Amino acid sequence: MIPIKFCVRNSPTQVRLINIAIVGAGTAGCASALFLSKYNQHKVSIFERVEKPYSVGAGLLLQPTGMYALNRLGLLDEVKQKGTQINRLRAETSKGRGLFDIKYSMLHPDAFGLGIHRGELFQHLYNAVTNNKSIKVLTNTHITNVEQTDGKVVLNTTGVSQGPFDLVIAADGARSHLCRTNPLLMTLTRRHRVYPWGTLWFVVKDPENKFGDTLHQTVQGTKKMLGILPNGYHDGERVVSVFWSVPTSIKDTWRKTLDIEALKNEICCVQPLAKPLVDQLHSIDQLTFADYYDTILENPYHGRVVVVGDACHAMSPQLGNGANLALWDSMVLSTFLQNNDTVEQALKGFAAERKPHVRFYGMCSRMLTPYFQSNSKVLGWGRDAFMGPFSSIPFVGKQMATVLSGVKRGVINKYDERTLVQAISGRRALDNSDHDDKVLIRNII
Repeated sequence: MIPIKFCVRNSPTQVRLINIAIVGAGTAGCASALFLSKYNQHKVSIFERVEKPYSVGAGLLLQPTGMYALNRLGLLDEVKQKGTQINRLRAETSKGRGLFDIKYSMLHPDAFGLGIHRGELFQHLYNAVTNNKSIKVLTNTHITNVEQTDGKVVLNTTGVSQGPFDLVIAADGARSHLCRTNPLLMTLTRRHRVYPWGTLWFVVKDPENKFGDTLHQTVQGTKKMLGILPNGYHDGERVVSVFWSVPTSIKDTWRKTLDIEALKNEICCVQPLAKPLVDQLHSIDQLTFADYYDTILENPYHGRVVVVGDACHAMSPQLGNGANLALWDSMVLSTFLQNNDTVEQALKGFAAERKPHVRFYGMCSRMLTPYFQSNSKVLGWGRDAFMGPFSSIPFVGKQMATVLSGVKRGVINKYDERTLVQAISGRRALDNSDHDDKVLIRNII
């Protein structure tokens, strides 16, 4: 086990102010700005292409890793108030055959996940950014290119240059414009493809909290999958997000061809318990299509440009770790900038630290997804026949809970779940009074 501990430095190595630009005001971008401002006192500017940033999406599942990062930012308590504590993840076939029942308590008695609407998480992060006087936010600014020369980085918009900066953080999401079009960053990409299956999702009310503390999944073969995730509160109402698996081939036509009543009937045939949810579905405008990307970078940085979040490691949401990996990226990057003499040393250390964690979850997501979303009858049959008995083995169940919780750094190594859980459950307060000297990180610096 690899412990997570406070690394105390009596005289921090990194004391000089550096000028940092962040491209993208999503989860990774906002969290990076807050960590850098909170612990490093750097000069930070965020560039966002839309005029009024907002989050498009349904619910997501915050794992202990993501909540730990939010706790370091002082945001977890208020985020908890908007979410729902998730204690288990259950999956079954449409015929009622159990596939797995993963309880967070298998990891640690006090462990849990947090179901929350993506918009609520974004709003807490973005409000913290806009209320921070040391962070400059420039909206309606589309960064089209980056150029590096003499140890400095210049950002280009349409006919305008921004900078120079000592460091640029690309946090512009799975569809990253910089990583897909910039000649320097394009060389970093080893894989960037769209999964052949995506989802139609909608958010509806659950005032009586009938779906409680569980993320429910129901499958019929590999072509039909229903997910129901309690999200806590959004716009003052208790809500759940409903996810329905669909092939990405319908992306351009579904609004014209979809029969909403037929869809509702099909969902209820797979899982009758979903009826009170689909009964609230009255218009096709309540539905949103989402596709998933599988992205691998050979290296997360080039010169003084570093890539974080989905721009660096987009993956299928089967393991529910996308936002958590982004939050962890932001925390670790800040840590290495604090504890190294140069930006170059910090980025090298950041890349080495993040590689096994990101690689493991990308690999697991890539291997698991076809068993739940594909055209394979064989994989569906094998899943239904063997996954239930296999997952009921105590050791296997605990390993599944460990993977789900986001703490794995490989087949063997992992972060110390006890430290994580104690912090997010309130059993151990984090002392931020000397935050310039105390940095949360693996003991490798």
